[in-house]
This record gives sequence, structure tokens and C-alpha cells, in this order.
Amino acid sequence: MSRHAIRRALLPILGLAAGLVLGSPETAQAQISVIVGPSSSQAPSKEQVVEMFVGSRTTWGDGTKVQIVDQPTTAVGQQFYEKVLGQSAVDVRKTFIELVLSGQAAKPERFSSDAEVKAAVASMPGSIGFIQASSLDASVKEVLRVN
Repeated sequence: MSRHAIRRALLPILGLAAGLVLGSPETAQAQISVIVGPSSSQAPSKEQVVEMFVGSRTTWGDGTKVQIVDQPTTAVGQQFYEKVLGQSAVDVRKTFIELVLSGQAAKPERFSSDAEVKAAVASMPGSIGFIQASSLDASVKEVLRVN
């Protein structure tokens, strides 16, 4: 068998092996649940969620201040900012620094896990956060799911 024929025969096998090691794009991208407290009556649209997380909407429909519960340094955080907001966490953070310093918004609460985000959202009135959909439980209420 020639070298060229061997390479041609091995390429599909190598591609399959790389896919198994690296994972497919579908498995690397988890579903995201945007959450509020379990007793919240709020049901924001995707556009309103984006407005809240980029700082252009700082109150709920009833006038309650929005409290962002964030996890910008996690994989789900990076995915949320990219897929939902179309921005980097750094860009959104810069906007929030300006809003907080001017008194227009509350400082986002930052955590490093879904469990911490769920606990914070469940206990803080007016809060909204995001977690991996696989972490969703009855302690919070899902208002939006992003694939």
C-alpha cells in the first residue's frame, strides 16, 4: 500500500479520534438557564434579559431594582456573554462600572459556580442570574433557556 493510500485511509480514523478527545461542538456548549427567585412573578423576554445584563434596564416592571448575579469567569459565563449578549464579560463589566459609579445600577454579585448563583438568586429579591440548565432545580425558577 502506498504512503498516499495509507494517509487517505487514516484521515477518517484520526478525525473520529480527535472528535472523541476534544468533544463535539454540541457537547461543549451546554444549555443555559436564566433564573429568578422561586416566588418571583417576573418573566422577562430574551431582549429584556439582554438589556438587564448589559445595564440598559436597571429595574423590573414593578420598579424593583434589578440585581445581576453573575459568574463571568466560568465556562457557562463565557458562553452566556458570547451567545446571549454578543459581548465579552470585560466589555459588560466596563459598562457596569460606569453605571454603578453614577448610581444608576447595583453592582453585580459575582460567583464562581452554579450552586452559588442559585443560592444568591433564591435569597435576593429582584435578582436574576444564569446557570447550566443541567443544574436547574426547584430552588430557583427558569425564565429563559438558551441552547
